[in-house]
Amino acid sequence: MSENSCQLCAVEKLTFEPPPIYCTTCGARIKRNAMYYTMGAGDTRHYLCIPCYNEARGETIVIDGTAIPKVKLEKKKNDEETEEWVCIMCYLLLDWKIVCCSTDHLFFHAVGSM
Repeated sequence: MSENSCQLCAVEKLTFEPPPIYCTTCGARIKRNAMYYTMGAGDTRHYLCIPCYNEARGETIVIDGTAIPKVKLEKKKNDEETEEWVCIMCYLLLDWKIVCCSTDHLFFHAVGSM
């Protein structure tokens, strides 16, 4: 076990699925590992599923009443994982623990001691 791993579960990093993405045009959820198109930044980011992108036969696509050139859209795959490493310092053992491991560990010992 390395010094960078959780002392309770021995995992060095946790990865979580990204939050769900929905097509701006039709509202369908873009499935995990599916291709999609996107543009914008922050709160104004738009997502387009492949069927909606292909349905727009011209060089532009209308999103929220605005015609956007298809060349400005970026093609991506919904496979991005989010790395989380939320740790707390255990002052009893003087070591770092992943929060969810620590909570389970403390709950197990609290229930077990009753």
